[in-house]
Amino acid sequence: MRGLITLAWVLPAGPVLTLLLFPWWSWVEAATGWESLGHSGPAGWCYVAVWCALLALALLVPRVARWFLRG
Repeated sequence: MRGLITLAWVLPAGPVLTLLLFPWWSWVEAATGWESLGHSGPAGWCYVAVWCALLALALLVPRVARWFLRG
């Protein structure tokens, strides 16, 4: 059940956060030369990177919090 709740907020938050990070993606492209922005917005890998980061945070933060509370 927790997995579904996590996906319920990670899936819509990913594209929103990716678009909010538009200036950062521009900097990444300028600094690294990686194609981050196209004429229609951030590249596909940008969306995947943000989704993976959000999913990792969503899975790790509760576990770390429980570990500290038990500790």
